[in-house]
Amino acid sequence: MDIFYVILDHLSQPHNPNRVVIHKLEEDPMRFTPAVLETVSSGMTCDYASLRYANDFVLLIVGWLFSLSYRASERLLLSRGLVDKAFGLLPEDAGIDRLRTKVMAHLQRP
Repeated sequence: MDIFYVILDHLSQPHNPNRVVIHKLEEDPMRFTPAVLETVSSGMTCDYASLRYANDFVLLIVGWLFSLSYRASERLLLSRGLVDKAFGLLPEDAGIDRLRTKVMAHLQRP
């Protein structure tokens, strides 16, 4: 769970000189790779080699939410606002909105 906080904290600071956290990906707040979104939305694990933008890395970690082993981790990520923070870093896009709906349904399931 700590990785979510570290990555999201880093990405919340535009033009952070310590780019190692995001593997030196291009920082453009409006861009992401459609194939990364498609892969994550389908519940599959994304290949790091396909990441081009910092937003792709956000999508990658959002995809991890589908494979968390413990419900307590899911509840903590939600209650600490980290899921909202992740989606808040992403541009407005219909596909991202659909992914958010899918993620929230998964995390809030009974």
